[in-house]
Amino acid sequence: MRRTVWLPVIGGFLANVIFGAFVGSFSTLLPSMLQDVGAPLSEGGLIGSAFFTGYLISQVPFAMLAERLGVVRVVSSGLVVYTILHFVFATSSTWNEILFYRFLQGFLGGAVFIPTLQLAFEVGDERRSFATGFVASGFNAGTGLGAYYSFAASGGKWQTGLISATLVFAALIPVASTLIFTARRRRQEKRPTDFSKDSGFYFLNILHFVRLGVIIATTTWMPTALASLHGLSEGSAAFYSSILQLTGIVSLTVGGYVTDMLGKGRVLVMNVAALSAALAVSQSVPVWLLPLYVALLGFLIYLPTPAAFAILRDRYHAGGASVAAGYLNTSAAAGAIMMPYLFGVLHDVFKGFASSFYLTAALYLILLPLIPTLTKKQLKQ
Repeated sequence: MRRTVWLPVIGGFLANVIFGAFVGSFSTLLPSMLQDVGAPLSEGGLIGSAFFTGYLISQVPFAMLAERLGVVRVVSSGLVVYTILHFVFATSSTWNEILFYRFLQGFLGGAVFIPTLQLAFEVGDERRSFATGFVASGFNAGTGLGAYYSFAASGGKWQTGLISATLVFAALIPVASTLIFTARRRRQEKRPTDFSKDSGFYFLNILHFVRLGVIIATTTWMPTALASLHGLSEGSAAFYSSILQLTGIVSLTVGGYVTDMLGKGRVLVMNVAALSAALAVSQSVPVWLLPLYVALLGFLIYLPTPAAFAILRDRYHAGGASVAAGYLNTSAAAGAIMMPYLFGVLHDVFKGFASSFYLTAALYLILLPLIPTLTKKQLKQ
């Protein structure tokens, strides 16, 4: 394999760092933001719903656009417009304006994540899962960096934090674009891909609906759940949430490498079974085991990402795989919108989070019989 094939992969990683930093930069500033515009704390979750609503409807269109115009044009343009919107976002004076701009940012997010995965699809099959996980992990890394930097630079003013974070991370756009530009040019595949007769395609969509829904719901509610269960302070609970995100980065990279060694189908089976068990025992984990448990949970939640997206390239030509990835992320965004809300409803109905984690365990367990829809031939290394 040519070493230069990894240059655009690194560019895709950097593009997702920028994207993740812009997404994460608001999270630590949210209380100050709500106070400034006079919105109640209970409405804070709407900022995530607005983002993922825009993100949901843009996945497939931008995947098709990247296939026609090229990844570098779509990703670079998307990041530049996203940066401009981030500056405008900092001028918001009402809660409705903030939600509107987050919706637009979510829509433009579709121009980054799935198109950058096309770069990983070009890597040989023996390292494709690792490349996919590496590109995707840029979003996790950027989310953490953006949240930390925007808060540190805010000086108590959320607008200052957003503007400062925008300036710093936007400086990476030329670097990411240059690296992506080194990607090999390939002939566009004119043959349309028919997904309707592929049962494995439907399974992967269900998996991603559950996967991202569980990720967002768990990272949203885990600090509150731990605090209520073990009497932890908000600061301690937030610390465990950061552990979950950090192990997610390890899972996407190291997990991708392990997936290449063991095989995608085998990893999916072991992952779904292990995650179902981990979620089922969440309410009985002693407090002294919480750091290890949360780290394990973060690793397991993110582990299927490289395998699922790499399988698409095994099943379809490069263009078809990119469009299929857009559908998968659309399903994932739908899960991200619905699952956190469902967790909150179950908490109110059953007076606790136990039912929420039991539900997610059951959903993962139901997925196990569906894995054989991905045939052995299609799952081979």
